[in-house]
Amino acid sequence: MSRRLIGAGGMNVQQAVAPAAAISNAAVAGDVVSIRDWDHITILINFGSFTADLNADLTITGSSAVDGTSDDETLATINFRKDDGSGTWGAITQVTDSKLDIVASGDIPLTENTQVAIEIDAAEIKALSTSADLDYVHFDIGAGGAYAYYVSAVYILSRGRYTQDIPLSVRA
Repeated sequence: MSRRLIGAGGMNVQQAVAPAAAISNAAVAGDVVSIRDWDHITILINFGSFTADLNADLTITGSSAVDGTSDDETLATINFRKDDGSGTWGAITQVTDSKLDIVASGDIPLTENTQVAIEIDAAEIKALSTSADLDYVHFDIGAGGAYAYYVSAVYILSRGRYTQDIPLSVRA
């Protein structure tokens, strides 16, 4: 389960992947986070330096268990935007093939200091299954090729489902 970093004002930020040293030819699994009480999740992924031969896929998975392994369903449509290190975020882009390609000419380019923000409404995850409550989300970056890169990520949970029921202050 992910580690809570900040929680205030109807928002919750949790660590998904601790800043990692060079990952060489290995998969990266983001921590599992609960979306049970939230209507929106942003996954903010920071990539450091890459080697030229990186070729991997990033997938988003909904699950019915906290360990992220029960009733897994992969999100087919992914909405994301990226900053390729220039300090300017691009427009929201949508892919419909269940993955983001991390490769020189892919969805996530091999540019140092790239940031990627993936936007997901909880309803998109819930709609993946009619038989199971998919209350948990995680992402994975698959292994592929002899490469090395640096990565860190956080989950930003927003639009709390029950915040309207919580008074902002206690009045006598």
